[in-house]
Amino acid sequence: MNEQLNYAPCSYLLLAENGRILDANFMLIQLLEFEMSELKEKSIQSLLTVPSQTFYQLFVLPIVEMEESVEEVYISLKSKTGREVPVIMNAIKQLNDGGITISCAMIAIKKRREYEKVLLAAKKEAEERNIAKKKAIQELNGLRKELENKQQELIGMNTMLQELAMTDELTGLHNRRGYSEKMVECISQFNKTGNPFSLLIIDIDHFKKVNDTFGHPIGDQVLKTISQMIQEKIGGEDVAARIGGEEFSVILGEANQREALEVAEILREYVASSLWTIPTVTISIGVATATMDVTEQSIQARADEALYASKEKGRNMVTHAAEIYM
Repeated sequence: MNEQLNYAPCSYLLLAENGRILDANFMLIQLLEFEMSELKEKSIQSLLTVPSQTFYQLFVLPIVEMEESVEEVYISLKSKTGREVPVIMNAIKQLNDGGITISCAMIAIKKRREYEKVLLAAKKEAEERNIAKKKAIQELNGLRKELENKQQELIGMNTMLQELAMTDELTGLHNRRGYSEKMVECISQFNKTGNPFSLLIIDIDHFKKVNDTFGHPIGDQVLKTISQMIQEKIGGEDVAARIGGEEFSVILGEANQREALEVAEILREYVASSLWTIPTVTISIGVATATMDVTEQSIQARADEALYASKEKGRNMVTHAAEIYM
């Protein structure tokens, strides 16, 4: 132990994960009137009063295990002569070269503050102590259960926030972030297996005219309807996303060129043949299929080129990137 820590203005105790004492500073040794040789390799339980042993086992350790630290815990140590020494303890779990250890910093207090009624009752007669112990276990189990429930609530909220962060608010499809994460997964899978996947870039034809003529509320409804149509016609493992104002993408997992063109043509025909309350809405689609050394940028650029070709050919068309370079 270094000199500064050895004479720090607080007591310090280093424990193994199982509670075995690995080291202690001079302040702790002086406080408890032990020699270092008398402490090393003993369990921390041997330094605690009976009520504090229960409190440490049922409260401190579970909190350190779940949260990796605990702050301002009131416990009582026993000196070599049996004198009770109340302290405030902070503890933190750490991973180092020697494995998992628990570092404890303690400050002695001259007056005991009132804390758990169960632990105060533990100082009474043996029968009352046993009753108090059972009550303590019940309360602490309830606390642990409450903590577990809160943790599950936080996990659920975090999951919901992650989903919201990847979802387009208007259409309910993935947004660009969700699309990018799925694209990374598909590229990784393609590099491992060689099974192709394809990308559709879909653009609503003359959408600006829809907004200018009928207003943005109608335009928003068109976007929602197109989104629903896309979801109806793709597989459960495929991912649809809104990546721009009126632009959508569909990642078709394990779809080759022929299969991707079939899906794209089904989508195009479905939209064009649907009954609209405004003049017929159509879509143009560009398709690209993964090739060697594929990246998100390269496959999207090829699909964009194919989309541009569909628009150049008069819109309401499907074009595969491979057709451009034939």
